Amino acid sequence: MDWQTIITSFLAGLGGTAFLIAVAIFLGKKWIGARIEKSIQHEYDRKLEEYKAQLRQQASEAVQQMQGELQDSFEQKTADKELFKKFLSILPSEGSISFLRTHDMGGAFRYSNLEQLSKFYHEWQGPEFEFLDLELKEKCEILHKNADEYIGFLSLKIFPVHGYGDLYSVPRDWLEDRPDDFKKIVDKLHLLSDKLIESHEDFIRTARVKLKI
Repeated sequence: MDWQTIITSFLAGLGGTAFLIAVAIFLGKKWIGARIEKSIQHEYDRKLEEYKAQLRQQASEAVQQMQGELQDSFEQKTADKELFKKFLSILPSEGSISFLRTHDMGGAFRYSNLEQLSKFYHEWQGPEFEFLDLELKEKCEILHKNADEYIGFLSLKIFPVHGYGDLYSVPRDWLEDRPDDFKKIVDKLHLLSDKLIESHEDFIRTARVKLKI
């Protein structure tokens, strides 16, 4: 065997080994890459499942909270409906309110015509008469304040009509003796009654819209 044959065989041998090494490196890289990719995919899947679980938990909590709020709202509206019915039984639009709308306070009247208003003023007090809805609560308080103002002024300016039972009026002799004072009192009574009637109508309209009555 000459040197040329020996060298050729040696180089061929080296070439085969290098090829195998190259193939091994290539396969190793592919294997490592696949492992890394699989590890990343596994971590991604785990994180995705955790995120889905969090979303399901948040959705469940949101639904429970909404259900609780709806239940509270229903119970609040039911309680306010019952209280509003009680209010209408005490101070409806007919009766005292209708009387104030039509009567000229320059003339005599029976105090019994204001019995409903008086009952509302004296009895509608305390937390058991407070509406849970804040707007209704505020408007009812305004109405009660106006009733207080009207009754308070009326009680100071009217007197029994002598010989006529429960008839009351601003003193009739003031028409001649103190006509200016008589007119001021009557005008203020009308002004206060208009204010009272307006707040009564506003409260009822608001309650009917909110409570669907």
